[in-house]
Amino acid sequence: MSETVRVYINARPVDVDSGATALQAAPFVIAVPLAFLVLDFHAIAKPRDAVFVETPGVARLRERAGPAPARFAAPGWTLLPNVSEAFRLEDVRGHLLHEAAYRRLLSGADENAYGRYGTYLLFHPRSFDPASPVLDLLNVTTLAAPPGSRLPTGVEVERRDAAVMEALDARTVHPDPDPARFPKIYDGGDLTLFARPSAFPRFRLVSRALPGGVEEARSADRATLASGVFVPPDVATRLSAAEASRGSGGEVRVTLLEPERFEVETTTPLPSLLVSSQKSFPPYWRLYLDGARVPGFTANGLFLGLEIPAGRHRLEGRFLIPRLELVISFLGLITLGAVVVRALGRIPA
Repeated sequence: MSETVRVYINARPVDVDSGATALQAAPFVIAVPLAFLVLDFHAIAKPRDAVFVETPGVARLRERAGPAPARFAAPGWTLLPNVSEAFRLEDVRGHLLHEAAYRRLLSGADENAYGRYGTYLLFHPRSFDPASPVLDLLNVTTLAAPPGSRLPTGVEVERRDAAVMEALDARTVHPDPDPARFPKIYDGGDLTLFARPSAFPRFRLVSRALPGGVEEARSADRATLASGVFVPPDVATRLSAAEASRGSGGEVRVTLLEPERFEVETTTPLPSLLVSSQKSFPPYWRLYLDGARVPGFTANGLFLGLEIPAGRHRLEGRFLIPRLELVISFLGLITLGAVVVRALGRIPA
């Protein structure tokens, strides 16, 4: 029930309709705390309270990640994605921020990668295929497993894992891998690391354009992914017309790789297709070839690709927010400010 309440503003008495005022203020009372909660969201502890110690195994992973960019993968709960992020390690798994197309791609390496463990992307030690061409495509050069593991996946890894994984349907269980394919490169009290020599570089040259996307890439064999790239049908038609004059020989060198910028130098005797495992995130990534902005194409359903002329060239990628989004955000702030002012103005003077 509404009633008149006398309040004091600057020592002056003011009569206010409490019911109407409460209704006007309710959206702000609810929204403002939620906004601060979103800005201050930490799953376990705030950064100032968290303690991260770089163990020898983590240090070895960091060495494996440079100077050439590289990613790693791990079965079970080994080195959770949140911990990987704290050490700026590139883990192909993730937590919260992953789209359906990427989850679908990872299912080529493990059908149980998502949907069983909350919002985490996790590989089950017994259904994860460490030899999957999808991991080659994603530049996975290292596999991490619990300490004392003889193999990167399998029954032993499941037994040594930090937490129990649920039982699997026998149809999804993958056989233990051949140890010769994944040489052990570190065996410590914190981790066991195995090399994946078959991984593709982060940026590489191919000559063939094939119609398709994520679905075709997840089911393709390594030879197909090594020589070609799946692109939208209209792009495949255009690129295939010049395939006879195109080659994949040449050199690609990554000179800079940051979250919102990268630089790549290429030297090729013939025109080529430069493909990557950098997510395209349209329309945010913008590509510049020798300083001039150029259009790229979507490679393998998710990633950046670009036609490269013969000769020596420098490619730069920049992650930029479009001006229209900035304008819309600015207008939204102005509108919010106007609503607040109007609501305050309705309080009697």
